[in-house]
Amino acid sequence: MSVHKPSDFTSFWDAVDTELARVSQEVHVSHDVRPAIDGVRVHRLTFHSLDSVVVGGWLAVPERAGPHPGLVIFPGYKSDPMPAIGWARRGYATFTLAHRGKLGATGPFNPGYPGLLTHGITAAHSYAYRGIYADCMRALEVMTDRDDVAGPLAVYGYSQGGPLSLFACARRSTLVGAVVAGAPFLTAFAYSTLAARTYPYFEIAEYLANHPDERDTVFNTLAYFDALHAIGDVTAPLLLFRAGADEICPPFSTTLLRQVAPPNVRWHEYEQSGHDATGVRAVGDAAAFFAEILSPPKPVVSALPDVAEHARLTPPEMPALVSNAAMAATASRVASEDRSRLHPAAARTRFVTITTGDGAQVGAYVSQPDATANREAGVIVECTPYASVLSLAHPEDRERHTVITLAHRGMRGTGFAAPWMLPGLFDPTEVEADRFTQLVADNLHVLATLLPTVHTKGSPVIGVGPDWMLAVAAASGVFTHLEVDSFWLTGQQDAQPEFEYPRRELYEQAHTYPGSDTATARWCDPVFWAGHVSCDLLVVCADNAVSRARAQQLVGAHAGPNSVHVSDIRSALESEWRDQRRSALLGVTPAIRWQAARSGVRV
Repeated sequence: MSVHKPSDFTSFWDAVDTELARVSQEVHVSHDVRPAIDGVRVHRLTFHSLDSVVVGGWLAVPERAGPHPGLVIFPGYKSDPMPAIGWARRGYATFTLAHRGKLGATGPFNPGYPGLLTHGITAAHSYAYRGIYADCMRALEVMTDRDDVAGPLAVYGYSQGGPLSLFACARRSTLVGAVVAGAPFLTAFAYSTLAARTYPYFEIAEYLANHPDERDTVFNTLAYFDALHAIGDVTAPLLLFRAGADEICPPFSTTLLRQVAPPNVRWHEYEQSGHDATGVRAVGDAAAFFAEILSPPKPVVSALPDVAEHARLTPPEMPALVSNAAMAATASRVASEDRSRLHPAAARTRFVTITTGDGAQVGAYVSQPDATANREAGVIVECTPYASVLSLAHPEDRERHTVITLAHRGMRGTGFAAPWMLPGLFDPTEVEADRFTQLVADNLHVLATLLPTVHTKGSPVIGVGPDWMLAVAAASGVFTHLEVDSFWLTGQQDAQPEFEYPRRELYEQAHTYPGSDTATARWCDPVFWAGHVSCDLLVVCADNAVSRARAQQLVGAHAGPNSVHVSDIRSALESEWRDQRRSALLGVTPAIRWQAARSGVRV
């Protein structure tokens, strides 16, 4: 099993460069695809990449005359990129790439998730990341060629975006002035596959469980795409950072990366930080690094428009689409595919596709443990975060719990061509239901169809997910416990400006339709729905003032028993704490995969 740099590593990527150069860029820009409400314009930018695949992303540019310093942001594995309004307000012409397989760039390449990490994995020339890395290199070329962008470019990425940044900067070194990469995925594959024991790396372990004879072939392929073998060719000043309590990308893999980094590397460790929290904390440090190396950009000073406070209204009428969802479920077309072989565990795992009355496809992963007592202990229902893809529960969770992971329309591969949640919310000319209403209805539809098939009457039903799940809970009444673990729409009445999506969509809608009905705005306010949920509520929040304030808004409005748990999201210790709590509620044995965190051992 090879973990060394292939002897033909350079010639392999030289051949990719030659092939990419034969493909015309064919850049296309759609101007003002979002309202320019605070000194920033947002465009949809597409171009042709390797194999003539059309990819693209979001270009957020200060509204004033350019050129502006250029910044390219590469995405994580699961997330669908959004316009980087905050970076544009710092003064950068910012491009967030949606490489092949992301929303808006799924044809003809769409292996899905799980699946992307192992697509074509038996040969370097067929592996998915050959095209993805080429997309990143082409993105740097396209941004450099723009008249409104001043070079050299700043490049930023964490998680999967870290190695994407390192490979692109190693191959396009003359275009880059500074790069920040951290909490890196796609690093030290052989070690990380053994150490992570979580997705996405577990995709490789599952593939090898089904194809044990291909182990050497798989790791020989991955050697061409390992960040360990690219970082030495990065010539621009580099800030490399690590999450010390990361359960997604093993911290020691970043340490290995540092050991082979060039002399121009600057190292930073977020010692007790989990994977997701590190990405948030690193933004300020990345901005300071870019300003130091490339000189500070000129920030945008325009403020967001005033948005009238929403009155504390009586409950709006439940949209018919939502109130009828449960009744419509019985008339749905349901197809079930057993995926237990693809995702081995002591459980039956299947993907259920449900065709709604209007022809849309929604569905869920449904997993039931082999142990009868565990199967009858209760159900965990997972709602998927905004701008993300459907995730499969960890094998240890599937072996111990019955888990339903919901997939609504608008997720990658199931509907919308753009990731916006709220278009049509206030538009009086919109003939179709707003997407938030449809999102709630889809989740209710799947719950009404699937929960009765796996739930033992009288046992707990634990709902886990972002704050908009409170609307699902209020409309369904099926949950005995709720865990809200991210704030997507909470705080829409806060005074501070909102630069990031999806909460920013509320400002855009209010700006576009200033006479909009405040009752409609209340419909998508999680604080509103918290007042109509009486089951046990746990809010898990990061240790910062904004997150704490939003957590308090939810529990302050909630009528039933509730609590706030301050933690470092997506760290090993946080995951262990939540697993022990759920296991106690369901009466099953806790997982063992965080033994290293419990013992204080760090790898």
